[in-house]
Amino acid sequence: MFEQTGSARQSNRGPLGSGATSGQTSGRSGFGRGLVIAILVLAGIGVIICLALAATTGFPFALRPSQDAQADPTKTTAPTSTHTPEPEWPATWTPTPTSTPRPNATSTPVPPPPPPPPGSAPYVPRPGTSGQPSTGGPLMIDFSLEDRSCPTGGSYVADFTIWAAGGDGNYTFYRDIDLIAGPVPGPVTYRVNWRDCGGAPGTFFVESGDGQRASKLFWVYAPDCCG
Repeated sequence: MFEQTGSARQSNRGPLGSGATSGQTSGRSGFGRGLVIAILVLAGIGVIICLALAATTGFPFALRPSQDAQADPTKTTAPTSTHTPEPEWPATWTPTPTSTPRPNATSTPVPPPPPPPPGSAPYVPRPGTSGQPSTGGPLMIDFSLEDRSCPTGGSYVADFTIWAAGGDGNYTFYRDIDLIAGPVPGPVTYRVNWRDCGGAPGTFFVESGDGQRASKLFWVYAPDCCG
């Protein structure tokens, strides 16, 4: 009788225990499905919020590129084609500059000196040292500066010997327009009296009896004693 009672108890507990286990499993499954549905609903709400923000700002903040992005060094930029203008025709001709020849240096003539001050006096004609003049042919004149001296301060004198050749042998000598001597057959001497310490210019002339004339310029520098 004891054993039956125990069996009945075991048989009675069996169905109760099985029903409790099935109820617990069904409850857990329903809770998991509810959690998944809630997560999906929240995700959908998040996507809607993102789309609304994108429509407001103009660019999705989640997809906005980073400002620190750097260019890929492996990528090369295609060269930009440039248009080279064609040369005009006919081409403009540029003349080659040529060197300008320099003019040859020429001597500038010295202007004639001012006329000498009065005071030059002719010497008495005397025989010169150049020998007897030759006669015949073209008339020529020459001279030599014999001496310079300073009789007084601030002035000087210059002594010349003047001779001629050619013509008929009868010579008349002049200093500028002043008569020195003549007609004479030979050389004459002449003294220039210069009243300052500048240069003494002038011209000697000779005229022969046959009408020929000749001349020669002179210039005397002041001696060191003048000053």
